[in-house]
Amino acid sequence: MKIRALAVTLGLLILAPVGAWSQEPAKTRIVAFGDSITEGFGQTPYSVYLQQSLNTNECNSVVINEGLRGEISFDGASRIDSVLSKHSPQYIIIMEGANDARSGVSPQITAAALATLMDKAVSAGATPIVGAVTPNTELGQEDPRIPEEFNPAIQQEARSRGVTFVDTYTPLTGPNWGVYNIVGLHLSDQGQSLI
Repeated sequence: MKIRALAVTLGLLILAPVGAWSQEPAKTRIVAFGDSITEGFGQTPYSVYLQQSLNTNECNSVVINEGLRGEISFDGASRIDSVLSKHSPQYIIIMEGANDARSGVSPQITAAALATLMDKAVSAGATPIVGAVTPNTELGQEDPRIPEEFNPAIQQEARSRGVTFVDTYTPLTGPNWGVYNIVGLHLSDQGQSLI
């Protein structure tokens, strides 16, 4: 009799929906880290569009926006530890350097600060993904140092570490830049969506 009861119990367990007996798997945490380009500056930040895309593709992920207006990359290198500790992300998207370029920080110092950000992310168990500095036409024309000096230096630091580098500059620049930006620096909703 006991054997029959055990068989019935096991049969019910096997036939029961898996979700009824297990907890929902933990969401993959993705942190968007950077300056006002990441924060959104009054527009819908790219992290929202990324979350929508992941939801559409039924990915069990959450995107957390940790953009901070006005930040230069050196300050980001100091701030990232607390962000990594707070969220313990599996992935962190790093986009810094726009304020560096407009504030006179050298491309080499910016690249070194981003190298520190990448190293700290890896040490914390997160996979970094680094974005290029986006265009800047605040002064009426495009800042040539961004594509010629800043982005190549950042890309080199990423490449030397085996970190994915995403060109967020080229798709935005050109004839459609006027649609993708506000005041020559910050991205419009269309620009954020494109990223």
